[in-house]
Amino acid sequence: MFSFLGEASYDIHPQLKILASLRADKHELADWYYSPRLALISNIDDQNTIKFIAQKSVRMEDTAAMVIADMSDGDVSQEELSGLEIIYSQQPSEKLYWAVNTFYNHIDTMAFNGVTFKTDNIGTSESLGLELEFKYQTDKFTIGANHSFVKQLKFNLSEDQKTGNNRQGLSYADYSFDSDFITLKDEGNDLNNWATQSTKIYLNYQPNSNWTFHLDAHVYWGMPGAEDELDAYESAYSRVDITSLSADDQSDFLKDRTEAFAEIDALRHKDAFGINFRLNASVTYKFPTEKCDMELTLYMQNLLGLNGNKKYHFNSGSSKNYPNRAVFTEEPFAAGLLFTVTF
Repeated sequence: MFSFLGEASYDIHPQLKILASLRADKHELADWYYSPRLALISNIDDQNTIKFIAQKSVRMEDTAAMVIADMSDGDVSQEELSGLEIIYSQQPSEKLYWAVNTFYNHIDTMAFNGVTFKTDNIGTSESLGLELEFKYQTDKFTIGANHSFVKQLKFNLSEDQKTGNNRQGLSYADYSFDSDFITLKDEGNDLNNWATQSTKIYLNYQPNSNWTFHLDAHVYWGMPGAEDELDAYESAYSRVDITSLSADDQSDFLKDRTEAFAEIDALRHKDAFGINFRLNASVTYKFPTEKCDMELTLYMQNLLGLNGNKKYHFNSGSSKNYPNRAVFTEEPFAAGLLFTVTF
């Protein structure tokens, strides 16, 4: 594989610059892939900057998938992301900085295709996002925060995926899977495996050259895309006409529904996809030595937790008669010591 990267810039005006770049990739088992990027950068004044970015990013399959496609005379797929981004930043003083970033992405998504049994383009998605960043720094204090919001606008599954026997973990907004008596169909319009909104706040305090105190908090404000899976099951069971089933099938259906609803109730009782908050802290002491740098750090994770400090496992989509892919680990409080010596 060969990759080439080129970049050029041109000052249109003392306050306006254009920046263009291109990456080209060539794998022996694939055609040329081109990823262009164009940016307009305006330094309005010493404090304010605005950037407009348009780009296309192309990602090829992994080598194993390309070898399989080559051996079977199949086509090599690629994932394409086309995006627009606007960034506005301001630094009114040496101590204060803030920025706002908004973006739009259109993706021809690549994932495992249950029909062709290889990595393939399974659909398209559109999303809109907003990011906010703030930082204030003095000689002793640094405080910062950032917030991210990403909303799926549209997700369209490829027609060859709508066979009723394929699952995908991107979104339940366009879904089709048959399992025994039920059929899981479209539900909601959010990204799966993703917190729509997340916030981070951090604080550093260094009273002198020896001591550093650190505190940070993370908040994930819920995962509505994962909640869509639970709603999809409830809707699927409600659509079944139980009177049309035989006596034996009615018994099996009621058993499946009882087990599924018990699983759903347990997940909702745990508030599995609700707000997730965690707090971490550390204290570092730097020893006053001359020949080497020696530091001792006491760190503590999950000091406080809301909703169990959940760490989520990837949900690759539902393929059962109950939401068995809803898996998470509850992280406990942890503390440790780290001693480093740098010569």
